[in-house]
Amino acid sequence: MSRSSNCVGLSATPLSAFNNPEPVRRSRIPDLPLDTSLLFEFLLFLYLLVALFVQYINVHRTVWCCSRRAVWMQRHQRTENR
Repeated sequence: MSRSSNCVGLSATPLSAFNNPEPVRRSRIPDLPLDTSLLFEFLLFLYLLVALFVQYINVHRTVWCCSRRAVWMQRHQRTENR
């Protein structure tokens, strides 16, 4: 085997491939349905209503838990003082 032979299975890339590259294939952006402004306003209102309700439940749970603990501590302190 001589040193000047090409590697098996590899072929030289023609120079024309570097001068004229393949065009870039861009994917097509799908058409999105447009909502009416009234539907958008309704969905936004519904979303904000749910967010408000979740925050109310969280605050209510926190205050209820803290107030029950405060009442328990007051009762516990009264029984210790007796």
